[in-house]
Amino acid sequence: MRHTDAAFGELRAALQHPVPSESQWLRICDVLSNFSSEEFESTILPYARHQLDASWPSRLRSTPQHWLDTFLRGDPAPQLALCTRLWRSRLNHAELRALLRSSYLDALRHVELVSCHLDHRAVDALIDSKTLLHLETLDLSFNPIGDNGAKKIAASSQSA
Repeated sequence: MRHTDAAFGELRAALQHPVPSESQWLRICDVLSNFSSEEFESTILPYARHQLDASWPSRLRSTPQHWLDTFLRGDPAPQLALCTRLWRSRLNHAELRALLRSSYLDALRHVELVSCHLDHRAVDALIDSKTLLHLETLDLSFNPIGDNGAKKIAASSQSA
């Protein structure tokens, strides 16, 4: 319990930092890794989400790659629920489908999947995903989605 109290105190201090920054976000991510999945989901997630939503810009809340790697290995990574920006440069279709099925990624606002070799099938999966309903930006640079993929994105109801 003492370790948890200390970690929670450190988290509170980091979340209440007067000037949100990328370095502060990395500190928060380190602290969040100190909690068990059960403890995180029941206690830490609601508190941290409230604090972050109140004062942290979504562009700073980028998904740490090691959290994504953990999730893609099939292990729980509930910390992803606090991230609003996802960047990845290598991702296959099966991994994309797993991400899109995850309830942890409902808060995403910015998705950058650059040079992932994603094609029109990925575009279809992205458009059909309920996970990305609140998306503000989507960057699929250097992926072979083709003209038809770009047209599908532009015509989707989510791009309005």
